[in-house]
Amino acid sequence: MAIHQRYDAYIGIHPRSDVAGISSQHITVPLGALAIASRVARDLPETTVKVFYGELTDEITIYEEVKTLLNEKRKPLVGMTLVAGNTTTALGMASHFDQMGIDVILGGPEAWLSYNEYGDEFLKDKPYIRALCFGAGEHIISSFVKYGLDTCLPNLVYRQNPHDDLVSGPTVPTDLDFERLSIDYALLEGIEQAGGVSYIWRSDCHMARGKRCYFCGRINLGYGTRDPHNVWDELVLVHKQWGLTTYYNVADSIAINQNDLKRFVDAKPEDLSETIHRCFINPHQVNCFTAGCLKKLNAIAALGIESFELLETTGKFPSSNEGNMQAIDLLNKQKVPMILSFVLGLPGETAQTAINTLKGIERLIQEYPLIVGVEISPLTVTIGSRAYHDLMVKTETRYHAIHPPYDIIKMSTDYFDAACMINRDDIIELIGEYAKSMVAIKPNLCVDLKGISKEEAARLFSGATFANFNQLYEKVMMLHQYARNVRTNPLFLF
Repeated sequence: MAIHQRYDAYIGIHPRSDVAGISSQHITVPLGALAIASRVARDLPETTVKVFYGELTDEITIYEEVKTLLNEKRKPLVGMTLVAGNTTTALGMASHFDQMGIDVILGGPEAWLSYNEYGDEFLKDKPYIRALCFGAGEHIISSFVKYGLDTCLPNLVYRQNPHDDLVSGPTVPTDLDFERLSIDYALLEGIEQAGGVSYIWRSDCHMARGKRCYFCGRINLGYGTRDPHNVWDELVLVHKQWGLTTYYNVADSIAINQNDLKRFVDAKPEDLSETIHRCFINPHQVNCFTAGCLKKLNAIAALGIESFELLETTGKFPSSNEGNMQAIDLLNKQKVPMILSFVLGLPGETAQTAINTLKGIERLIQEYPLIVGVEISPLTVTIGSRAYHDLMVKTETRYHAIHPPYDIIKMSTDYFDAACMINRDDIIELIGEYAKSMVAIKPNLCVDLKGISKEEAARLFSGATFANFNQLYEKVMMLHQYARNVRTNPLFLF
């Protein structure tokens, strides 16, 4: 029996991040929120469904949109996706919606990892949260909207009445239903403002189940592969309706299964021949076959190199410095543009090991013309990662009296003090210094700094590297044009 009446509107929100996203925010969309909303729209066609992305639409506009529904005597449910970096904004918005008399349900990795870690304590000081969904949520939310808060719904922690004590429903672990997954990009408000879109065609990270990288807090959502024709149909619509040509493949490496990769690439429609795909691939998966597929896809290969000095601590097996260099060399010879990512602040990092890695990046961009972008991040601590658990052990009781979620910038600062021989501020200064040097060496290079606060980003970008975020965005667009040119103009190779 439902505890209260069903909802007649569903608003999915992926709040803005307090951490600087820089370039990637322009070619990503909140796929988890869109997958849930797409399921609700498909199951309940009479229900009003919208998704808001905080990087495209500000909170005030979102509040006004939801207030319009209330003025129309509608009963909306707000579903909010929590990820590392957006929790402060998300919880502030949730409190605001509660004051408007609107029920809020949380989901996303930060929400259910926190609940798994802390249980009811996570929500004890958050009475404005009506429910929390953990696990793959698209079927749960659809039922929630249709029937109201039914006590039989699995994988929910909820309050029978607003601000009541918490009640746990049955727990039935459920993987993401890849075969029936659909993404309706038209549900995303402001999509025409985006520089591109992200998409998913196969399972989440295959290393997430107990083998993930040291700094990764991702959750395993199950294994599966979507029908590539369905994915391409969605992207064709994106291209035709909004003219978007930049796509970002999320979740797992594109080359986990070579046969699946070939099947996906072979299904690419002719009318998307000019689109550009940013695809993650593990260096040890790069060979002549996979490089050929990436070239046919018109892809920019994103390689997680991470560190030259402390690679063994990343947990990215079977990665090796030798294997990383072989992958870079092969992709360069095959004329496949590359974006290399690095993390500074692995356990034992010193000023000298960080400088050695940064100088190594300089040598790479001088030697390999097809390196068109570099991502460099100070290690950012997220719940669920080994770095997080190491921090909790090393800082003993410092966080015990504080309700999660924690400020990830503060956590990351504490992590550097506990695990490294260089502090976070100094590592960021080093990154900024070498970023300027890299751009001086190769003006077309896009240097993308991840995992820093917007205040830290503003300090770094106020100098000679980039005057402001708009200039950096223009550099990202130049990167995509550069990726096209390297295949057609041999002068770009010298």
